[in-house]
Amino acid sequence: MGNVVEGPWTRGWRCPTCARPAPLLLPNGAWNRTRLQTKAYVLDDPWVLSEAEREGALGEVEVCLSCGESIPYLVGSLVVPYGQQGVVLGGEGKKDTQIIGGILPSARVNRSGIILFFGDAGDGPYLVSRQALAAFTTGRLTSPDRRGDIAEGMWRLYQDRLRWLNRFGGDQTN
Repeated sequence: MGNVVEGPWTRGWRCPTCARPAPLLLPNGAWNRTRLQTKAYVLDDPWVLSEAEREGALGEVEVCLSCGESIPYLVGSLVVPYGQQGVVLGGEGKKDTQIIGGILPSARVNRSGIILFFGDAGDGPYLVSRQALAAFTTGRLTSPDRRGDIAEGMWRLYQDRLRWLNRFGGDQTN
């Protein structure tokens, strides 16, 4: 997920999020693993957590450093539906705007983790679709400066995530 220069290999290991083989150490000798708590990779909302648990067990997980630094910031991002392009910092939110509710560490050898996209028709978040993390294109990201037609509940989830990130700075240990 990032441009991390690979260090020495001492054992085979694949990150459960990006599914890429990852060296144990970085070139500077630092550990190339970090632990993510559930709140770092799934929004703290009962409906979202319920859907995420249907995909598999949740809990602390060890991921590569690149995923550990980026996943907490990607979760909670607003996106446009598949097939559309996002408008970065553009205007008002649209009715069909979705939110990334979770990025699940369920990678296999030939498949990356799963992104869960949620919509809200006004009565709470519902699962719209699932997609492999490797297939996600950043062109779907959007960042409206006003709520516009985005459902109140989804806007609240987005604002809650921004507060969480500001409070912990993406520190996945909280």
